[in-house]
Amino acid sequence: MSEVKFKIFCDNVKCKDCGKEVNEITFEDISEEDAMSFAESFGHGGEDDTDYCPTCKELGNLSEV
Repeated sequence: MSEVKFKIFCDNVKCKDCGKEVNEITFEDISEEDAMSFAESFGHGGEDDTDYCPTCKELGNLSEV
């Protein structure tokens, strides 16, 4: 078990905030399997409203830190 951080960035090239961080998610005491499961489900129901760019409303791009 360890701490895993993900950052979510706007990836919409048409958005003025493209490349800017939208959200950061930190899991403490999570297994690598659970972290991978979260990453795989992101974009398929594993996201919430804070993972969308507030400017263009597009779902951000998940990146592990």
